[in-house]
Amino acid sequence: MATGRGNILRTLQNYPLGEILLVTPTFKISTAKAYVMCKPRMHTHSILPTTLTMLASEIENQFHESLFSSYPELNKICELLLEFGALAAAVSGSGSTVFGLFDDYRERNFAMTKLQELTDYASIPCKMLSSHNYFSSQN
Repeated sequence: MATGRGNILRTLQNYPLGEILLVTPTFKISTAKAYVMCKPRMHTHSILPTTLTMLASEIENQFHESLFSSYPELNKICELLLEFGALAAAVSGSGSTVFGLFDDYRERNFAMTKLQELTDYASIPCKMLSSHNYFSSQN
């Protein structure tokens, strides 16, 4: 699990692993502007998800509301990801990249193909790693 600015990593046991599709539109969002627009709210979870469905239901980004009102295209990308099989879709960080969480690589690849047919956005397929695989790759 990443906390802070994504620079503090903590291993999680029995965490669900899924497939990710990163979609980056052609426009940029100023991080400074995104922070000015964001209205932070308190949010706590005491139970870590053990299934992808649980994880999908917990995905949230506090930039979501303010960014989607200023950049409706981000919402459209999320809608398309969900339409093409994502369990969840959200803005990554302060934008402009959006990610979709998928059950398996075939669904992720289908969504990537469909998005490439409909848009000129960059799409990058990714896979969630177990802590063992992540730390093994660092050696």
